[in-house]
Parts: sequence; structure tokens; C-alpha cells
Amino acid sequence: MTAARSQREAAPPGLINGMLGGNFAAMEGLGDAVMRPFLQDVLQFGPLVKTMTGQMVRDPAIVPQLIAHIGLGPLIQWTGHVAALGVYSGLHAAAAPALAASVLPRLAPREAYRLRRRMEAWEFGSGGDYKM
Repeated sequence: MTAARSQREAAPPGLINGMLGGNFAAMEGLGDAVMRPFLQDVLQFGPLVKTMTGQMVRDPAIVPQLIAHIGLGPLIQWTGHVAALGVYSGLHAAAAPALAASVLPRLAPREAYRLRRRMEAWEFGSGGDYKM
């Protein structure tokens, strides 16, 4: 279990602003396809990884500061969430079209309904429903 925010120390001066500035600079360099979904609260795996990579390239010293502030446990937990986002993104991009074309037409109505709902979960869970 992680400590409540009120029990944590304040972030070191400049850490939050440095991260935000670096992330927005990276997103700006990556273009509208990365920036616009983020500004509309849509999190997508590819743009997230590109932004984090850009942030680490721009300011590699911020990574140890961030780890020291949040701790290893929350970082590992967050990494699991990012991995799940990646899995949903992969399922939406690769598995859903194949299932829709080959499996869905052969299913009974109840099973087809369930599979369509599962594929929708992959779409919405991956941010794949966002259209520019």
C-alpha cells in the first residue's frame, strides 16, 4: 500500500514544472497527433511512450529525481498500468480487426454480442476511439 499524498514530502523545487515543461516540449515536437489527444484527456500508448522518451532525452537527470520522490513501488505499479494500456492498444489494433472479419460472423448472437463488447473495451481502453 502506498502512502497518501498528504503524508508525502513536497516535490523538490522545480521537479513538477521541469517535468511538465519537458513533456509539453516533447509533445510539441511530436505534433498534433500526440498533443491534441493528451489535451483532451485521451491517453494513448504510442504517444505516451514517445513523450516519455522525448522527456528522458531532453532531461535525463529528471528520471532519478522522480524515482526518488515517488518511490520504486508506485513506479512499478504505474509501469503495470502502462503495460496494460499497451496490451489493450495491441489488441485493438491487431486482434480486433482479425476477430471481426473471421470469428464474429460465425458466432451465435449472444457470443457475438460479448465479443463486440470485448473489442469495444479494447478500443476505449486504448484511447482508440479518439478521432482527430
